[in-house]
Amino acid sequence: MKSYGTSSSLRSLFTAMAALGFALWIAPPTARAESVDPRPDTGERLGPICSAVPSPFDSSLRAYLRRKLARPPQTTRLHQRVHTESSLAQGWYDEGIGHLAAYDWLFAADAFGRALAADEKLAMAHVGLARAYLEMEAFAEADQHLTAAERLGAEEGGSPVAEGWRRVIRQKLVALCAPAQERSREQFLYRQRIDELLQLTGNDSHALTLRGVAAEATVAGRGQGGGEEASNWFRLAIQANPEQLDAHHFLTHAYENLGQLDRALPHAQSFAKGAPLAPHALHMVGHVLARAGKWEESEPWFRRTDLLHRARWADPKSVALMRRFDWHFGHNLRIFAEVEWQLGRRDEACRLLQETAETSFDGWRGTFYETPPLELLLWKGRYREALAGAELLATRGPLELAFAQPLISEALVGLGREAEAKEAAARGRLALHEVEAIDARIPSGRPDLALARGFDRFLDQLLAVRQASPDSRPELLRQIRQRIDAQVTFDSWLTALTRFHRLVGDPPVSAASP
Repeated sequence: MKSYGTSSSLRSLFTAMAALGFALWIAPPTARAESVDPRPDTGERLGPICSAVPSPFDSSLRAYLRRKLARPPQTTRLHQRVHTESSLAQGWYDEGIGHLAAYDWLFAADAFGRALAADEKLAMAHVGLARAYLEMEAFAEADQHLTAAERLGAEEGGSPVAEGWRRVIRQKLVALCAPAQERSREQFLYRQRIDELLQLTGNDSHALTLRGVAAEATVAGRGQGGGEEASNWFRLAIQANPEQLDAHHFLTHAYENLGQLDRALPHAQSFAKGAPLAPHALHMVGHVLARAGKWEESEPWFRRTDLLHRARWADPKSVALMRRFDWHFGHNLRIFAEVEWQLGRRDEACRLLQETAETSFDGWRGTFYETPPLELLLWKGRYREALAGAELLATRGPLELAFAQPLISEALVGLGREAEAKEAAARGRLALHEVEAIDARIPSGRPDLALARGFDRFLDQLLAVRQASPDSRPELLRQIRQRIDAQVTFDSWLTALTRFHRLVGDPPVSAASP
């Protein structure tokens, strides 16, 4: 696996860019690129952690983006008034925040760059670019645009609100790049900056939504990890603006995490209705329906998401780029495959997982894409090959070891080597602790380790089921399902459920989570 580099969300396309707009966001001027000095309002540098993360915009992607690409219409109708006399700049800015809401970060960067082309003094467009680049793990580019926004504010006497937004995003960058021992303090200051922004803006739905995201456990949160506190902020944002689609999006995740699926579904539907061309918006409806056990209803949403991805990357040359750079394409494919598996459509599930296995991704979450080839072998009962591949993956480092051990355990169970499977699960637990202890090697926030968790916790019970008498088996199965259904995140729940059924038997199509 390559080291951290490629964005976790490079996924979209655009038409031929205006030369000025392209230069503003994909290749900032040299003077800006050299600016990594301490900031007056932070006293911090980019730091060794984020400086070590190379830009995701390598030569192959840059070359492709310069060619003519199909661009979808505006994703949402979000609006945020910014300080510009140009209606064109305002329109492009609004499109940018719409793409941010839908996790279409490359589209967002394109739109904010076009806003700058229409009004080169629009500091908020630089702030928007910084937000998009932070989500794409392009820290140097984010730093450059925050510096540009600061200079514009100093030269033009910019608006206090724009300056407030810049300070918020600057502090987020500082918190992301802070050493592990300083992260709690920097995260507190990040939330404090948003509170100051709310004092400036009053009941501003955009700032309220951002405050909800900031309530997550890590500053690297993207709206997927919220709980009760976050949901309160998202509800306030929706009260202020019922069409605040990012608040609907993130509130869906929060309600899912809280197990309140009946409350999550209407917000997922609002998100999909307001952003029908955003793959993640359609994906979210499938999320909620699948978690509720409504497999037949969820499957078309994942299929439509997949078709929308492919329509965006239509020509043959772009398919390889899609598989390499579009984080959400591979993510949806994997979930789609597991839903088909739950429906008993094994050939289609294996076909989709095979395509997921052909997808690679560089970034914090890159290990997520190392496991599908091994899972495919397990699905096909090719345990020796799966074991060899998982053991090789485990040699690459603590993070890879954490992901590999559940697969090693499952392969060993399939080979009848159950005592060794228990030992492998124990090694997996140690690997998780090690990764969590040394997460200073990446910007703030661990990679998604939920898929590595949750299996070893009930492996002993799974083995007991295989050896149990017919009378005791139903109660053991019920207990395991309770533990699986207690998984907070959708991805960890579905993956654990799939493993469960691989080891103890085929699922009923009606299998549901409470």
